[in-house]
Amino acid sequence: MAKIRLEKGESARSVSLTLGKSVNYIVQAENGVMLPPLDVLEEFCEYFNVPLAVLIDPDFKYPEKYSEILEKLNKLNADELKGVTDMIDLLLKNKK
Repeated sequence: MAKIRLEKGESARSVSLTLGKSVNYIVQAENGVMLPPLDVLEEFCEYFNVPLAVLIDPDFKYPEKYSEILEKLNKLNADELKGVTDMIDLLLKNKK
């Protein structure tokens, strides 16, 4: 959490005000002293426009691009999504 916050140029205080938590709460969460509940983690990710996977998997790549793609996918219907997944499957198959 601290890495994301610092990369975005935010202070622990500004995050605490946004999430309605104390600065101490944010610092403890960032230092691993306590694990915030899922809803707080989701609010944190929403505030910084990063997917929750960034907090769960430190090797997660391209979080900004992932968020952009998700926004676009949410605008597609079921048939269009099927086409996208078929294209992804084809790309992955060709990588082998």
